[in-house]
Amino acid sequence: MTITNQKNFVFFALCFIAFILPGCNHSNPQDLKEKYSVEAINYFYETAFYEDYVGRFDVCKKWDKDLYFYVNGDFSVYDADDMQSVVSYLNSLDLPINFYTASDSSSANVSVFYGSYPYLEERMGLKNRKYEPFAGVGYTHKSNSEIEWAKVGIANDARKYKRVSKQDSTTLRYHILLEESVQILGVTGDSWHYPHSSFFEGAGLNPTLSDIDKEVVKLLYEPSIPVRYTRQQFEKDFGDVLYHVNAPQKIADYVFTNNIPIHFLDYVRRYSFHDSLFVKWPSEIYISLNDDYSKEDSLYFNTAVDAFNSVSKQLRLIIGKKSPENYPSISIHYRCGTKLEGILSDSETVVGVMMFPWRVKSDIRSTIKKTDVRKLNESIFSSLYFSLGFDNNNSDDNVLEIDSLDNIIIKPDYKEMLSLIYEPVFYSGLTLKEFDSALEILKAKGYK
Repeated sequence: MTITNQKNFVFFALCFIAFILPGCNHSNPQDLKEKYSVEAINYFYETAFYEDYVGRFDVCKKWDKDLYFYVNGDFSVYDADDMQSVVSYLNSLDLPINFYTASDSSSANVSVFYGSYPYLEERMGLKNRKYEPFAGVGYTHKSNSEIEWAKVGIANDARKYKRVSKQDSTTLRYHILLEESVQILGVTGDSWHYPHSSFFEGAGLNPTLSDIDKEVVKLLYEPSIPVRYTRQQFEKDFGDVLYHVNAPQKIADYVFTNNIPIHFLDYVRRYSFHDSLFVKWPSEIYISLNDDYSKEDSLYFNTAVDAFNSVSKQLRLIIGKKSPENYPSISIHYRCGTKLEGILSDSETVVGVMMFPWRVKSDIRSTIKKTDVRKLNESIFSSLYFSLGFDNNNSDDNVLEIDSLDNIIIKPDYKEMLSLIYEPVFYSGLTLKEFDSALEILKAKGYK
């Protein structure tokens, strides 16, 4: 073979490899780490490598051509206007693909169906399949992880519409259409993590994508994130900023750098793991008072929330008479009727339904009827503290105190430990095995 022929052979071989294995054809991810926030990169992992009702998958998917939407079924003129608005909004994201409304169904690669559940069962292929009642649903068909066409279903008889005002119902339909239209781009997973995200698992009325949503979608459509980009490769390329990758070393480094007392770690290990798993709350939690509480209780409650909100930027309690539907929430019940006296707490976690588990519901019930109001509230808010991440602790320890001016103060060590577990490096889903490995790394360094 001549030198010229050898060069030609090498050239065509490289072209063939680039064509067959585009998932291997990506640039140095360092540029993307500088362009996108650490939070967005982690949220990308959580939402782009997961699909509702399917679970984790190993290859991200995306479009490599323009999208043409066509609306079908029982829709109103307002729904048609919403479709135009969504298309305009998607184009404003300045992605490398464009969005249009199609003049007929034959020229569309995204079919949007409005109708009843029986109609959507037929059109979306849901017959004989178990599914939860939905307001909106999306489905993509892909070939080698490149999305070829998609369907979106909007349920006209969803129960959500009956629980909001007529004006909010219109906003809700637009939000659902926007969310499903964005998720069929390839961001198919939901999460409890960010309440203002369009990918938030709970209820929301967000008319636009949040900043972190935009980052996630734009990251997916970066040229250096190719079709057939694997989850394993993403973990390799971005492992230094993904909280769950090499978590023991990241935790050990954080502890060492910030000089965290070793007894804090012992406390976390003892009281924060359920079935060898650490699960924490999302960044925002609604909290409410219920049953037989007094004005004095309410004043203490407001002060306590302020105290908890001073602990960490990663944790925010929001006072509300009633939490929104499907929103992370803690309900405190004062003097609820029972013959037994005490303070009971009960938490619910979502495990295995999304990429990472999260706490979503908790009830704290006080059945104490005759006691000093100050002491009662000290006990209740200590229970609130434990429910935020240390609920293996069943002691009567008061982790906070109310001073002579009725200020509520979380005792310093307890405040620092709560702040510690809400650092992102302590990711929700951390295993006890990973935590013990971090302790071993610290022990090997002689950390005490």
